[in-house]
Amino acid sequence: MANDGVPLPISFEAEDNNDGMGTKAFRGNMGGGTEIMGSFHQQIQAQTQRSVKTQGAQGGLSLRNIQSNKSQFGHKYPVQIITLELDEAPKQLNKPKIEVLAAVDAKPEIEAKQEEARYTNDLSSYAVKGQTPEQVLSGLTAVLVGYSQDLDIRLNEQDNSIEGVVFVENYYGIKFKINIWADKSNNDQTTRFELVRTDGDALATAKFLGDIKTQFFIDIKDETPNKEDKEPEFNLVSLSLDATSLDLKELFRQLSNEEAKDDDEEDSITKQELDEVNEALSNNEQESVDELQFLHERLKENGAISKDIVNHEPLVKTIIAEAMKNKDICVSRACLLILEQLCADDKIGLLLVEQYKLFENLVNLLGHEYALIKNYSVRLLAKLSSQKKWNMSKDDAGTLEKLVKGYHSEWKKSILANNGFLSAEMFDEIYKKLSECQ
Repeated sequence: MANDGVPLPISFEAEDNNDGMGTKAFRGNMGGGTEIMGSFHQQIQAQTQRSVKTQGAQGGLSLRNIQSNKSQFGHKYPVQIITLELDEAPKQLNKPKIEVLAAVDAKPEIEAKQEEARYTNDLSSYAVKGQTPEQVLSGLTAVLVGYSQDLDIRLNEQDNSIEGVVFVENYYGIKFKINIWADKSNNDQTTRFELVRTDGDALATAKFLGDIKTQFFIDIKDETPNKEDKEPEFNLVSLSLDATSLDLKELFRQLSNEEAKDDDEEDSITKQELDEVNEALSNNEQESVDELQFLHERLKENGAISKDIVNHEPLVKTIIAEAMKNKDICVSRACLLILEQLCADDKIGLLLVEQYKLFENLVNLLGHEYALIKNYSVRLLAKLSSQKKWNMSKDDAGTLEKLVKGYHSEWKKSILANNGFLSAEMFDEIYKKLSECQ
């Protein structure tokens, strides 16, 4: 049969659950019903065309289920007719615009170097006109080297800074850093510097800053006598007091007399006082530096108490041990000062060398972090060289000699070599004494 005019094929798929007769059986056994089937087909075709015309205008897809429990032949033949029609045409959406980007090699980002922004004022920093940061660094270094022998500094020429430690009035330890930079806020050539206290007494730091600042600007004025130099910018440290009406000598004389009376009452040192020093030093207490300073001052005033100290064996061992291993430079320095004062007595010095191996311990200090501690060690070794004899093997003497020569070469290149703390003669005395043991 031709299905002209039908847009989609029509399938007939149904089964009769009652008698099991399907479409194929219906077609095969209805031999005399050709005309009737043709009429039936025409009705279906006409119905399909009407549906297509109706829905075609709307462009949709519909599924019609037409069920009939009774055919034109008067028999119950369940028929299911499925008609497939076109879907409703989808609405045209706005097509996204496609842009083709050409591949470009990514260029590395260029980071702009930003100069460090510094907050400064007239109280925390000082202006030096007409000098570069390198010149100011050189001038401040010269001032520091001549300021005190109890000084250890390290220069950073790339960063134009100085880090160091100094002992003011032979007691107050200060750790500091001096920063130097070009001041670009002014059109003229100006360099500024500031001192930052990283550790130590605040009042001692103020005195130290005032001393080096004053000496620095004096040196600049001496170098340029023909120029009209302005006074250093106002700051709290530069305040000067009118003390012309004070008789300082008389004041110091009165104070000295009062201290002398107190010293007469305490000519010796008790075991309890030595125990307190030993306990504070062993426990690394905060007051240990004050206790060591007290002991050193008593030794300088009355050398007779050196015997009492040497007889206190635990204290002597603690002093030597802490001088070697304590990380606080103030503690190490105070211990070395006490040992140096004790060695002023040749007999006590020999006892310390023989019984406590002081010489070997001092040589080990030549690898210390601070050059100042190394200098104290060399100075004490030179003092011990006056001893008549050292009980030392040949191999040990050779090893110690290499260590001393190593630091001797380092010291010659140091900026502190000419500050007067050490001399080449001290090293010669040590070499001479070591040669006697070989």
